[in-house]
Amino acid sequence: MWRIVVVFFFVFTDVITNLSWAQDGIEISVARVRINGVQMLDEPTLPYNRLMGHFLENINNIEVSHYFYPTARGYLLFEKQKVDCVFPGDLANLSSPSGILVSEPFNMANAYLFNFAETAINEKQVNGKRLALIRGYAYGNNQQILTHTNAVMVQNSAQAIGMLKLGRVEAFADYYLDLSLNLPADQLASLNYDQEHPIASIEDRILCHSTAQNLRFINQVNQVIFDMKKDGRLKTILGNYYGYSD
Repeated sequence: MWRIVVVFFFVFTDVITNLSWAQDGIEISVARVRINGVQMLDEPTLPYNRLMGHFLENINNIEVSHYFYPTARGYLLFEKQKVDCVFPGDLANLSSPSGILVSEPFNMANAYLFNFAETAINEKQVNGKRLALIRGYAYGNNQQILTHTNAVMVQNSAQAIGMLKLGRVEAFADYYLDLSLNLPADQLASLNYDQEHPIASIEDRILCHSTAQNLRFINQVNQVIFDMKKDGRLKTILGNYYGYSD
């Protein structure tokens, strides 16, 4: 008889524990946008992989599942509400930015038009130019660039540079920080760009759909970002990919 009572007690306790976890536990899904040299699968030393790892280590009582996707695919899943959040996120990439929770920014990046010519060009000088644009990039929703009539879409920076070398385009649009991590120093130095006139300046954030559980997640993320900025860990973790000028 005592054995039956004891077994019932432990089974009942286990059920109550599981019910309590189910009621209090929060599960968040995050689409991680693939960026060459910045955030890629099975590359733990890359800057945004290190940053996400730091977030996960400091988020409490929230179970975070995260998956890598190409840029366009990640944003599509987010807009269809197949995932809760996207990292990194830019509101300019969304067709409808309403009802979105936005974290504090954790990095900044400038996009430019790059060429091999002696004279750099900016968006005021693109008329008649053939441009390569990277698929999935919103370039800060710069409509003059996005709607350019003589533009070709490419998959990545390497393809854009290849077309530039072959003379198929006269310039390509990309983010300097991304190029700086992926190109040899001599190749990066061979590219010309107008440093005074970026075509876009964006701040990276985490974007989430507006729900109570996502708000709890964003609030914790914001506290981690605040602490990292205050003690210098953010700059240390991002290393050469840190885009702020401080």
